[in-house]
Amino acid sequence: MMVAHPFKESSLKDTEIPGDFTKNDASITIHWEGSKEGVALQKFDPPPTTFKLGDGGVGNPDGRLAGQGQSSTWNIKGVFNFGRTLFTNSSGGVGFFRADACLTDKPAFSLASTAFKVTGGFDGGTVKLTGNNVKDDALADSDAGEMSKASGDSLFTFNGTTILDVTTVLQAQFGATGSIVDDGPNAGLTLLASLGQFVSFSAVGTDSADPSESFSWLVTFTGTGRPVVTADGISDPSSFFLPVAGGWFLQFDAMPSPDLSADLGSGQLGFVGVDTAQVIAVPEPSSLISLVAGFIGVLSLRRLVAKQGLNLRAAVASNHG
Repeated sequence: MMVAHPFKESSLKDTEIPGDFTKNDASITIHWEGSKEGVALQKFDPPPTTFKLGDGGVGNPDGRLAGQGQSSTWNIKGVFNFGRTLFTNSSGGVGFFRADACLTDKPAFSLASTAFKVTGGFDGGTVKLTGNNVKDDALADSDAGEMSKASGDSLFTFNGTTILDVTTVLQAQFGATGSIVDDGPNAGLTLLASLGQFVSFSAVGTDSADPSESFSWLVTFTGTGRPVVTADGISDPSSFFLPVAGGWFLQFDAMPSPDLSADLGSGQLGFVGVDTAQVIAVPEPSSLISLVAGFIGVLSLRRLVAKQGLNLRAAVASNHG
């Protein structure tokens, strides 16, 4: 039996903030959940970890709520260079944060979220979310009777209002697998599924300052034929998918990922990133009726995820102004 291990990692190599934020307080907020048959849902919400961005923060806590696995990882430091704050790790490499979930007992549920936030006074300038926010490492793997998801959300706020926002969701069900690799010879998006399985990836970019820059695209694969793609505000990448054993592959450079930018005056600027990994295992569908019930469960899980994302953002905001 395969052990599902979805994860989402956000690299901060292309994220910059105009001005010197190295003296500002940064924070990591984690949220974990776990349950299994006969054990009520368990949650873990420790106080946020705070640190001076210029000093950096490193952490890798892990747990086993209800026997399932959850972990959060971060290694982030701010460096002021040529008028902008860049994000590195403690060794001078690329800064990042990450969330991992794991199922070890079924039926069950496991979720891990890791949120990074830094805010401060801003003298004005251009802020940008680069297209590579769409392409960071992620894995959504599943076994029979499982639904797995890896999602990310990166955003800039200005005076408390979201200005730029990029969200991604990689999802796999009933034995399918989706993955994103952001470096090396196999960099790109891979979708693997057999008939009766499902895997998808979606990316949505919202530019409140200039809606003409906003974009969205969704690709789904159900184990037969070509992937189905819908796209808005970008060129349709359908023709760039290449066949591989068991599915399809989209090379890193062919993944649609426009930059979002906004020219802002002076005020309060914030950057927030949230990674979430989760997996739920239900009894394997044995009939059409139970299969339909499984998809109803997927829709319920999506509502739960949306609510969790809002709750986590609210918690981060309330804890750090």
